[in-house]
Amino acid sequence: MSEGSSILGDYYGLDWAVLVVGLTANYLISNTGRLYLGLAIGVVAGLCSLSVACMSHQYGFIVYQMLSVGLNLRGLYTGWKKIQAVTQRTLDVATLVPVRSAAANDQAPARDPFPSAPAVAA
Repeated sequence: MSEGSSILGDYYGLDWAVLVVGLTANYLISNTGRLYLGLAIGVVAGLCSLSVACMSHQYGFIVYQMLSVGLNLRGLYTGWKKIQAVTQRTLDVATLVPVRSAAANDQAPARDPFPSAPAVAA
């Protein structure tokens, strides 16, 4: 067996790809706040791991990886739906709020939308 073949192993280096890509996904999810990128990379890691499990006939691991990929895809989908809802709500509010001209601002005093809290006596 050649040197390169022994390093890559029987699974064409996919097991090493799972290691690198999986750790990258976990790092992005946990430490940097890049949840969606981490979930997307987690899908890639899960697919690599699923292929290794299929090649080695590890049926429990195949089921686990299918569930893991499914959960990552669900996280991406729910995050995408939340972003769409916030974007739509922002667009709805922007179209409903009338724009006041400078003359209208002179006639009626503007209300403070975020009034300051009353001072607390010490």
